[in-house]
Amino acid sequence: MSRATEASPWIAVGARAADGLRRALPAGEGLEAASDVHAALLSLAMDGRRPVLVEADALLPRPRAALRALRAAAGPDPVVVLLEAGFPADPRAMRAAEALGTPRVAVASDALAVSSPPSPVKAAPSAGSVEVTGSSNRTSAPELASRSRAIISVMWAEKLERSLVRSCASPMSA
Repeated sequence: MSRATEASPWIAVGARAADGLRRALPAGEGLEAASDVHAALLSLAMDGRRPVLVEADALLPRPRAALRALRAAAGPDPVVVLLEAGFPADPRAMRAAEALGTPRVAVASDALAVSSPPSPVKAAPSAGSVEVTGSSNRTSAPELASRSRAIISVMWAEKLERSLVRSCASPMSA
């Protein structure tokens, strides 16, 4: 991957998240700004996994689904929710972040200190069992395709829901 096409180290979802990270990141370090969760999911699917800072309001209308999709797409990298003072966040987004154990910060620069979520502790094998190891830890093409399909299906479901709401609200549907 050349320097011109190299993915930036962070994705910021929302204008306030992007502005805050731009000020916090060292000079010369890139940042990709996404206008919404769908754009961030597409970027993660196309350019690879990396940390994400998302404004709480950008998670609406379905904050839990949006956080789950971002966490799946970001992989081992952290997804952090920005809850800035002076910008009251929707209670649904705050509850979703708390329920899913997603780190929350009041200032965008604090997101840089958040490390990757701890990996679950593997249980010790029982007596007489044999541990089977995989062939490699690298990301294979089928795994990338599977992740892309999962992200597309989440995006498709949300677009379908919006379309149904629009068609039901149309005067022509009566």
